[in-house]
Amino acid sequence: MLPLYSYKHPSSYTTNGMRSPALAYTQSVQEANELIQALRGHVGFDMEWKVDFRKSAKQRRTAIVQLCDDKLILVLHLHHMSEIPNELIKLLTDKQRYKIGVNVSNDGRKFYNDFKIQLNSLLELTYLAKSIHSAELGSNRVLISLDKLTEFLLQERLDKGTERVGDWENKLNWKQIEYAANDVYASYQMFDKLSSQSTETNFDKFLVDKDYDKSSSALKEIPNNDKIISNSGKVIYNRVIRSLTKDNVTLTYLQPRHIKTLKWYFENQRSLDQTRNELRPEKPLARITVILYATEILLLSKKGYSDAMLVKLQNDIEKYLDVSIKKSWYEDYGCLF
Repeated sequence: MLPLYSYKHPSSYTTNGMRSPALAYTQSVQEANELIQALRGHVGFDMEWKVDFRKSAKQRRTAIVQLCDDKLILVLHLHHMSEIPNELIKLLTDKQRYKIGVNVSNDGRKFYNDFKIQLNSLLELTYLAKSIHSAELGSNRVLISLDKLTEFLLQERLDKGTERVGDWENKLNWKQIEYAANDVYASYQMFDKLSSQSTETNFDKFLVDKDYDKSSSALKEIPNNDKIISNSGKVIYNRVIRSLTKDNVTLTYLQPRHIKTLKWYFENQRSLDQTRNELRPEKPLARITVILYATEILLLSKKGYSDAMLVKLQNDIEKYLDVSIKKSWYEDYGCLF
């Protein structure tokens, strides 16, 4: 198994023997302005927001913005700021400095929808990586997850716990801050490594600014940017229309098996074993089968789902699946949440 990634132990090609980057977290507009001015050159960029799983709930506003250069990581808690820091606006709209990330076009679109600020020079790491490593990663425009790119390029794995769908609006705990720091610094390190491997020095062709349509009320992405490939490479998920593709079969709507599972497992609050029996009394389904049905429900449902539904599924995965099956579930589906 690959070692866990940590910004505290960065690869030598980025730091050149220097100490690990400093990490700063702030809820202050003034402090944020001062810290952002300390960043140099192109920057790693990421965002976090609280996921609301209630049915028909609107997407929450961006709560956290992460930025970094080689020596400094910033975690800016916008949710607690009275306004967007001016220096943040200047940096994010600067056409000369890349904002580097994975699925960064989606972040740019969300930032515009939340704050009506058009971001510039958003560089998609997937496209840069595929231009250099097309033999291993392919040359299409399907996005690769941050987790998978980190494993391929840095030979380390990101610790993807429950923080991904955690509460980013309340005061952050240290584990959340480290999670946010690791994500953005991994992106920066991968850009640093890829730029050193490339014969080019200008990476403007990997910018995704052109995917935006400012004339619309909400910025739109090209269709391929709506898709993300799972860590295993076996599942493609379209997060806009909420469809799943596996083994050349695409699911766009809940199937009869999902409707029955939704009724017994979630709505009637049956246990996993009770649901197995309800779905096929003569020969109960395997536990992993019901768990996969429940997982697909959460990913496919157009109405969304509640915190309780996700927690119920996670608890049963921890309780009933052995380590190898649990790992396969995460590689195929868990990484898509």
